[in-house]
Amino acid sequence: MARHMVHVSETLVVAVQSLQGLKQQQEEFLVQHLEATKFTSTNSKSNFHLQLQLLQSLLARSESNKARLQNEINLAFNAEAQRDSKVQARIGEEARKKTASMKAIAVVTMIFLPSTFVATFFSMSFFHFDPPSTSGSGNLSVSHAFWIYWAVSIPLSLLIFLVWRLWEERNRNTHRAYTQAAV
Repeated sequence: MARHMVHVSETLVVAVQSLQGLKQQQEEFLVQHLEATKFTSTNSKSNFHLQLQLLQSLLARSESNKARLQNEINLAFNAEAQRDSKVQARIGEEARKKTASMKAIAVVTMIFLPSTFVATFFSMSFFHFDPPSTSGSGNLSVSHAFWIYWAVSIPLSLLIFLVWRLWEERNRNTHRAYTQAAV
């Protein structure tokens, strides 16, 4: 539609220029040939002037319509951009929520994984349970080396958590530096 509006405006500009040229040539012709009657020259000048004003009015209307159409196109484009922006904001919010969930899973894993590794590594039986006999109750005993489990797993868990925090801080600083350099 915008293409047609431009075409109409261009056609009217050419028509106005052509009519102005004809009017100028008529005036020059009348000046050179004064023998024509005053009524004929006034009447033809009036007709050219009327046609020229009509075409100039149509051209102004066409330019106005073209400007309105451009405003409508801009409005549609901006409305679509605004809708896209809202969608992107929702996607960002969902990604942020998922990232928070993934961080929580990572923290829980960091807490329990070293302890699990240590327990598997040592493969020690820290607890021993004797089932109850017919005459008495069962017996539960704890190994005297149980403290080794805690002595190894707690520092290892803290070390892994500290390494993770340092890694996160380095990534945050790198991202901040990249963002400032981009601006």
